[in-house]
Amino acid sequence: SEPIGNFEVARATRVARPLPVNPVNPVSPVNPVSTAGAVNIRDIPLHLAYTAWERAETEQQKQTAWNRLQSVIVAREADEQLFQTIVNRSCDSVGYGCDYSMTHSKHTIQDFECHQELAATLHESCPRRAHHDAGGWNAFNMKFSQTLVNLCESQTRLQKDLRDLEGIIRA
Repeated sequence: SEPIGNFEVARATRVARPLPVNPVNPVSPVNPVSTAGAVNIRDIPLHLAYTAWERAETEQQKQTAWNRLQSVIVAREADEQLFQTIVNRSCDSVGYGCDYSMTHSKHTIQDFECHQELAATLHESCPRRAHHDAGGWNAFNMKFSQTLVNLCESQTRLQKDLRDLEGIIRA
């Protein structure tokens, strides 16, 4: 009964080489470590970029792969920042704890129309991080779909209607 994508494999394995440093957060290494061969779908682009860097043989291949890995890391951080900004703007008049609630709560979706509209607005308005991404959505930021549910189910608390929330996403 767990949501798709939240499964885990029991035994973790380690990467033999040291991991590159994440330039966005230097104390947190890039860690696309799989668990017994399984890779979370959100981490596939990161895992592929890391593996390409790790396996590159020439200096030019290493540099090209490193640049790709860095672009994946930067895009993930940009997605994190984008959704944090959406939450912050949505919570601007609510007060303490709102942003935490919108990012961590697990409201059950009741307002399907709101969620559909916000997801479509995000698809149309937000930047595509890679040429193969479907509009503003990608494998990594799909985890924020729950945030959209939380916003929709909290419209009264936020003192914002669907049009207000769409405007925040478009901003």
